[in-house]
Amino acid sequence: MVKQQDFKKLLRESIDTGRAVIGMKRTLTRLATASLETLVLSKSVPPKDRKELLRLADLSETAVQEVDMDNVELGLLGKKPFSISVMGILKA
Repeated sequence: MVKQQDFKKLLRESIDTGRAVIGMKRTLTRLATASLETLVLSKSVPPKDRKELLRLADLSETAVQEVDMDNVELGLLGKKPFSISVMGILKA
């Protein structure tokens, strides 16, 4: 498991460099094509969606990072004017 501070830095870099996929639909599409390195879930993801995302992450052998932030905090971390419940980091 990555340290919280290091992970926050990784998230910011991913968003700044365009390697971040934000949103449920876009993340599901990338999971289905196994093009994500890491799946990031806030603690605000509804249980039904969380279950589906974790199932697809398992099938595509994608690492999962569940952060101890709600969707508003994750949006602020990413310097976005909206909340983020789900995001993915693309493979390099």
